[in-house]
Amino acid sequence: MIYLSDNPEPKEIIEVAQRAVNDDSMYRSNVVDNYNYYFGDQWPEGDKQALDRARRPHLTINRTKQIVDLVINTQASGRTTVRVLPVGSEDVGITDTLQDLLFHLNEHQAIRWKKMQVYADGLIGGRGYMMVGVSYENNMYGDIEVYPLDPPSVIFDPTAIQPCLKDAGFVVRQSYMSPEQMRTVYGVNIKDVYPSPKDTLISSFMYYPDRLMDSYNKYHVVECWYKVWEYVPVVVNTETGDVTEAKNEQQAMEMARAFAEAGKPILTPGKYRMAKTRVKTICGGTVLGEGYSPFGGDMYPIAPYFASHIANVHYGLVQGIRDPQDELNKRRSEGLHHATATAHSAWLIEDGSVNEREFKRDASQPGAFLKYKRSTGRPPQQITAGQIAPDYLAAIQMADQDIRMASGVNADLLGIAGDSESSGKAIALRQAQSTKAIGMYGDNFRFFERDLALKEIRAIQKIYTQPRMLRVLGEGGVEGGAQFKTVAINIRDQATGKIINDLSIGKYDVAIGNQPDTETQRQTDFYEMVDMLMKLSKLPFPFILALIKESPLHNKDKIIETFSKLMAQMSSQRPAQGQMGPQSAPGRLPTTRASQRTA
Repeated sequence: MIYLSDNPEPKEIIEVAQRAVNDDSMYRSNVVDNYNYYFGDQWPEGDKQALDRARRPHLTINRTKQIVDLVINTQASGRTTVRVLPVGSEDVGITDTLQDLLFHLNEHQAIRWKKMQVYADGLIGGRGYMMVGVSYENNMYGDIEVYPLDPPSVIFDPTAIQPCLKDAGFVVRQSYMSPEQMRTVYGVNIKDVYPSPKDTLISSFMYYPDRLMDSYNKYHVVECWYKVWEYVPVVVNTETGDVTEAKNEQQAMEMARAFAEAGKPILTPGKYRMAKTRVKTICGGTVLGEGYSPFGGDMYPIAPYFASHIANVHYGLVQGIRDPQDELNKRRSEGLHHATATAHSAWLIEDGSVNEREFKRDASQPGAFLKYKRSTGRPPQQITAGQIAPDYLAAIQMADQDIRMASGVNADLLGIAGDSESSGKAIALRQAQSTKAIGMYGDNFRFFERDLALKEIRAIQKIYTQPRMLRVLGEGGVEGGAQFKTVAINIRDQATGKIINDLSIGKYDVAIGNQPDTETQRQTDFYEMVDMLMKLSKLPFPFILALIKESPLHNKDKIIETFSKLMAQMSSQRPAQGQMGPQSAPGRLPTTRASQRTA
């Protein structure tokens, strides 16, 4: 881990960032080419100019974009569920509130679509990043804002090994700001220090410098997040050993006293040496702002997604299919050149039998009448052009297959018609096998989603500290009928004197689930549920719930909750035992006529 000093000067930040960029040269030398490949710019400029001079074609058969888009859509078609879990028993009461706030945050800011941008960045360039920030645009106390970052703009400690960058000594984020933005945000008139954007000290690791600086008068801003070690006030859970940071010693005493009054004397106040995250923002050699992270603790607000994280080397899907993509482009271009060249093959003529100038002009025209002197001998004969060798056509097909093999995406997943004799089950199995081949990208993305959710929860706990009444979108979202509800946080109960939903207390974890969520999958789930209930309607209700819980239905929790409420309502309306008929036996679902006929 590379540590900066407790109060680094701009020069130190610049030097450390420059060394990190140099150590990261493998990624940065390939990332631009990978994006160019995705967008279809796959020929080196020198090769294109040479082919243009030779009047030969340079085709781009962009299989790369087709495959990457398919993998992105495969991930986007799934339903991701994020469940907040309490680490200790004392946090159970606030878990539901955090769950509502996290769901509202993700729905309100369209996090799902932003995540797909990060996923696309990872597949193309190998890395993607999401930033958790604070916005004061609509609320004076601050609101949480989540947005993706341009991957080349992020620089991090090259010695970091963990994919969440928890062991990184620093993380640098680059951006561009106008003088007016810096004056509004930081209160610094940068033009008094640097009349021109190019007068700043930093230049070698800038991204897109010329276009933004020259055309839009933007200044290069560096935001450096780094860790320092300090002794801070904490409370220690004597049962679990967990250490929770407090704002000050008074808050630590109040937290311990509150738990003692509740009959749980498990918290002990004290001091503990912990890592703290600080941030310093500079433009050239000028410090724009500095201080502790608004989220507290040692958390970096940037959540990274590494599509492949092996031996601290990051690469995406595009990197592995560039060579077969090059081969396909070159072979198809050669094939087109051969076809166009042989379409007008040479002629065999006797000397003096034709007017060569007129013959050359008219020989390639359709329907032309060609004249020759009969007295000189044979008429002109066109030389039969050679056909493309079958081995060359096979090589073109092999290059196309190599792209799919290298990516792990087979023809069945692409929807390309293959063996017409294959059954639907066989096709589905091959599609499932192809999905497993690219499963590493999805597994690493779920790790990113967990890391992002933990950062969002930490931000909620640190930003939403003032008494608020929030109108949030309940789970179910817009598709569920816009279920809004009001949540009170950090409000003191006048009767008991206790704070309602004090989000600053407690530690939480998250569980990430992902299942297919296409229209076909939803219909399949519905018919499976109906078929299951028809067959199990005569079993006791607890057994039915146990079977549903073990089923692969993605919304089984909602089904169990609905059935439980239905049974509770039926129990309250149940007639006397003597009047009970066979269709309303206790502990069983009501048997309909349809189910009786099926049975």
